Amino acid sequence: MSTNDAQSGEYLPQPEIQTGEEGFDLLQLGLIFLKHLRLVLFCTLAMGIGAYVVTLFIHRAYGAHATFLLESQDSANGLTGNLFFSRPTDPTISLLQSESVSELLVSGQHLEPLFPNMTPRAIQRQAAGEATFARSADGMFIISVTDVKPERAVAIANGYLQALQELNDRMNLDAAKHRRTFYESQVDEERDALEKAELRLTELQQKTGVVQPESQTSMELSTIASLKAQITAQQVALSTLLTGATEQNPEVIRMRTEIDALSAQERRMEASFNGKQTNDIPATNLEYQHRLADVTYHRTLLTSFSSEFQQARLQSTYQSPHVRVVDMAHLPLPITWPPSMKITLIFVAIGFFLGILLAGMRHMAERLMVDPERRLQVEEMKHSLRRALFLRS
Repeated sequence: MSTNDAQSGEYLPQPEIQTGEEGFDLLQLGLIFLKHLRLVLFCTLAMGIGAYVVTLFIHRAYGAHATFLLESQDSANGLTGNLFFSRPTDPTISLLQSESVSELLVSGQHLEPLFPNMTPRAIQRQAAGEATFARSADGMFIISVTDVKPERAVAIANGYLQALQELNDRMNLDAAKHRRTFYESQVDEERDALEKAELRLTELQQKTGVVQPESQTSMELSTIASLKAQITAQQVALSTLLTGATEQNPEVIRMRTEIDALSAQERRMEASFNGKQTNDIPATNLEYQHRLADVTYHRTLLTSFSSEFQQARLQSTYQSPHVRVVDMAHLPLPITWPPSMKITLIFVAIGFFLGILLAGMRHMAERLMVDPERRLQVEEMKHSLRRALFLRS
């Protein structure tokens, strides 16, 4: 390098990236980075500040969350229990997504003032699109709603809780009314059957004068009749339960086991009674015992059906809440969109790498300009490009 070139500034030493078998020289890369540090910092800050400013103008969305649990009704107090728990799979999320809940959400929670100039059907669609439902590992259900207005998000989240409770009550009340009607008819039939059985027994007493037959034989027949009545009552209860449950339901399995056990006991007692010598028993007494057992049978059935009818009647007029609210949505709500911090950090990283890229390109341009031969080639390329553009235009 000559002294004149150094004084004129046409040739200035530039850091060069030395490569070899060991790769790039990190020291030279560091020098290039420090030389263009202002450019890198400018790109980084410009991208980060710009991204943050943009997020300030984006429509914000607020997230409301409501949680609840479902409580099962004790099956000992009723045959159907909570309809939500009488199936092998939990339909709660499907019910929340159903049309019935959507209609109850709009009609029962008075959402129209929060959605001006929108039809109820449009409100249903928007609410369904903004809501998501999930179930945690511990069985807790979570309703999440995201809306641009926090008061609407709270109203929708809490509205789903109320709508689900109303639908649950309506379904259980309908089931209880059905059970009440069914057992009411069974009570009427058994009352008539009991009156006829008692009438036949009274006629036989008046005709023959028999009042008290042999006690042991009478006790055995009464026990058999009582077992038959219990089996019949359990079978009726099982058929009612199967209208809303499957064979895999624990209550169904339990009732079938009880029916099998009672049937086995009834068969053993009948076999024992039939195996006895009844020739010594007067025919009149034997007929009296059978008619008395028939009265015991219908009386036991009437007592069982009356008890079920009273339970169904109470359930049809009152239902304890099965949706147990854990947390209701309330103001103020956190901002769920846009995630300003995440977006800013992402664009800061993009600006940093863009600054490094521009610093590398600027360094390469400087190397080209200080080399006379390469600078001449660059000038020729610019001239050729201008001429090509001029000819095309």
